[in-house]
Amino acid sequence: MRRHPVPAREILLRRDTTPDLTYLPRSRTMPSIHPALRSRCRLALAAAATAACVVLAAAREGLAPATAEDPPTFTNFETEPVRPLALAPDGTRLYAVNTADDRLEIFDVTDGGLARAGEVAVGLRPVAVAPRGTAEVWVVNHLSDSVSRVDVSDPARARVTATVRVGDEPRDVVVAGPDHDRVFVATAYRGEELTPGIGRGSVWVIDARDPAAPPREVRLFGTKARGLAASADGRTVYAAIFHSGNGTTVIGEDDVEAGGGLPAPRPANTTGQTPPPTGLIVAEGDGTWVDETGKDWRRFVPFTLPDKDVFAIDAAAPVPAVVGAASRVGGTLFNLAPHPGTGEVWVTNTDPGTDVRFEPNLRGHAVNNQVTRIAFQPPGSLPRVAHLNPHIDRGTTPGAAGEIAASLAQPTDIVFGADGMAYVAAFGSRKVAVLDGAANVVNRIDVGFGPAGLAVDDARRRLYVLNHLDATISVIDLAPSAPGRGAPTLATVPLRFDPTPADIEAGRPFLYDAALTSGHGDMSCASCHVFADRDHVAWDLGDPTGKLLTVPLAITHDNLLLKPRRAQFHPMKGPMTTQSLRGLAGTGPMHWRGDRFGAGAAARDEVAAFKQFNGAFVSLNGRGAEIGDADMTAFARFVLTIRYPPNPTQPLDRAYTGDAKAGFEFFTGPVRVDQGVATCQDCHALPTGSNGRVNFEGDQIQQDFKAAHLRNLYDKVGRFDAPGNQVSGFGFVHDGSFDTLETFLELDVFRFPGRTEGERAAVRRQLVAYLMQFDTGMAPAVGQQVTVGAATGAADRARLDVIVARARAGDCDLVARGQADGRERGYLLDGAAFWADREGDPPVLLSDLVARGAAAGAEVTFTCVPPGDGERSALDRDGDGHRDGDEIAAGSDPADPTSGPGNAPTATASAAPTVAPSVTPSATAVAPTPAEPTPTAGPERFTVWLPIGRRE
Repeated sequence: MRRHPVPAREILLRRDTTPDLTYLPRSRTMPSIHPALRSRCRLALAAAATAACVVLAAAREGLAPATAEDPPTFTNFETEPVRPLALAPDGTRLYAVNTADDRLEIFDVTDGGLARAGEVAVGLRPVAVAPRGTAEVWVVNHLSDSVSRVDVSDPARARVTATVRVGDEPRDVVVAGPDHDRVFVATAYRGEELTPGIGRGSVWVIDARDPAAPPREVRLFGTKARGLAASADGRTVYAAIFHSGNGTTVIGEDDVEAGGGLPAPRPANTTGQTPPPTGLIVAEGDGTWVDETGKDWRRFVPFTLPDKDVFAIDAAAPVPAVVGAASRVGGTLFNLAPHPGTGEVWVTNTDPGTDVRFEPNLRGHAVNNQVTRIAFQPPGSLPRVAHLNPHIDRGTTPGAAGEIAASLAQPTDIVFGADGMAYVAAFGSRKVAVLDGAANVVNRIDVGFGPAGLAVDDARRRLYVLNHLDATISVIDLAPSAPGRGAPTLATVPLRFDPTPADIEAGRPFLYDAALTSGHGDMSCASCHVFADRDHVAWDLGDPTGKLLTVPLAITHDNLLLKPRRAQFHPMKGPMTTQSLRGLAGTGPMHWRGDRFGAGAAARDEVAAFKQFNGAFVSLNGRGAEIGDADMTAFARFVLTIRYPPNPTQPLDRAYTGDAKAGFEFFTGPVRVDQGVATCQDCHALPTGSNGRVNFEGDQIQQDFKAAHLRNLYDKVGRFDAPGNQVSGFGFVHDGSFDTLETFLELDVFRFPGRTEGERAAVRRQLVAYLMQFDTGMAPAVGQQVTVGAATGAADRARLDVIVARARAGDCDLVARGQADGRERGYLLDGAAFWADREGDPPVLLSDLVARGAAAGAEVTFTCVPPGDGERSALDRDGDGHRDGDEIAAGSDPADPTSGPGNAPTATASAAPTVAPSVTPSATAVAPTPAEPTPTAGPERFTVWLPIGRRE
């Protein structure tokens, strides 16, 4: 794959910045190299550059932290599917989103089974699909913050006809309205960071007949929205809040002391030392805020939590609006569906037991997996909860093998058959549960790994299950599915291609598989670290019978003589909010206190640090023994691949302006704001915002904590210590007890410049503005899309100019896709021109692609993908070194790395139902055999820029 050489990207070396090992721009100055060899060279060069960065980091920090590199052509966001499977209204087609491959796949549904009919690239990390009629499908692109309208009238030539930008993190989509002409999209609302008492979830409403018209936004009084469902007549849309909470909040340690101190621990403290003062989790009830002993702490909580979980929206009104809400449904809500007979809305969810204090009391039972039934009519009806695991004997942990095998964990999608039977995908159990009209589990169907999407084919008595982590579709025979009888798998159909690398697949089971990782088979690490992120609540996982842990000097702050220190971690650590598993590479010791660290010289090694969590499989999940060392290593290496998405509040060009610019200059400046001892960066070093060390806090906070990274602050807005209703009980710092960053920065440990309080407040406000836009390590341009068509306006053209500029600046790889020559074509921007997916095609100018897109039926969609992912996305899907167009012309399969020009095509797995195989076919890509390099005229030249820091 030959390319014209272009100048390598310059990366500025900043003296005040640690190396950003998670942001490796790929040099494009590799002309005349065979693609398969070039990929290997790129790996070697990236490894060499990373090694050089580690050496430089060691010179600055004194130790060389070990980090896991991203796979070379696949950036792992661990994006969760929401509703990835849907049948066409007439039942003739099945639509499936291939989240990892960024595509919509289309199958014809016949009495004989499923037959591949077509596919089309959409946005980054599609998670939900909804058909509108038989010729149009809408797809939610989670990372692209967009919705694709897809013309599927000819599935073999399916094409994206419009891309609509919506709010942050869109997750679900339904088509509703009396005429089914409105598209509803669930998103998060970002903005008004310092405004209390407003909704942080939203539903966008798009006119399906005119996608270019400005969408309407329905604000929900909760945090981010996830699941959607529509009533049968389309007149009502139901929306569920993803992390709706469980009616708890935390009292800060100062207020706990003022209120008489913590309750006596149960079990008793056996450490021989007095634990440090900590906060306390309390639960709301009838105007009170009580702890586990029943003591009321209401005088320390000025707000209320209405805990609105599910909203009813009038989808038929001229302006859609909320007309009802239900509370106390659950803590983490996944999906919902109206019962076809009763009209009840059934919601799949988990409910965390955060009101139980201490890890020994939670062992084996930290969450409940349940389905909650809501009757919006008559108003005021109380939700009814049905637990999915009543068979578990909580008196014995771990449970028997049969008990574990029957358990259901992390219920995600839910659908109903025409007979009123409900089907629930148990994502963490490799099962689908069958529920009767009273929500009793009457059957369990074994499927693939990570069942996430369901579709019932009543006419053929089949159930289709999309197994996200296997990249397969299970075809289930429902004919013999009466209680007590099995439901055989007719076929397991792989999705067309799964680009997920092997190291990710090897580690995933230890995050999600509840049967493998827990004592009762009903919880996993993902029960709290939901899809490798957070559950937005706090837990007190201390252990009064635990051991004191000495802080090794190797992980401590440099200013030991100037700041007080204790040098011990007490096992009664108090409430702490769940931390994300994203972005751990390059951050050193783990957990809020940094109390997970490696031994000796490996104290700051991330793999060694993460492996210290192995004990939680026993002490919290209730497993009989820790998992093996090799398994824990695989788990660690998988977790270290997970990246943060772009910060939605940061400008597309990554340029700070106004208050944010002033805040950045203060943050990176010389002012020793921390007690006159340390600057912001001394503790919160760029690029992650953490120096990876334990900082001795003295009397301001009674425990010593690791400097926390700053990459997800924008996602913690929602608690405000002000009278009235708020959407969250948790805010900032380790226990979530600070409602805003401004409140935290008002601690007298910080010494802001200024002669008056007004001047100091202005500096704090500027610093907060910058922190809310803090760079996540993934450029804001990543995921951005523009579809150019006959009606493309000036605003979209201007946006296209911006993302082209960001691609040329190195923030992303720019991919273009559209129909040409009777098939979907791919193009990748390289400098001034786009390279095509056929080796012999000449470079194409941007203006040429725009002109092509303006022709009727020839739309072109431009997408910014993560740096390094462009070649896979646009030119060489299976990474076998042959461009996709050349493979098609030669009769080989561009989605099969064992098939290429000159090779006999590999037999494609049939999509028709067959007798279930004894081993489920794997959709994992087979590593291609290294090809010989193509002879070239003249020596090869390589240009490598070490990624020291990042242009701010």
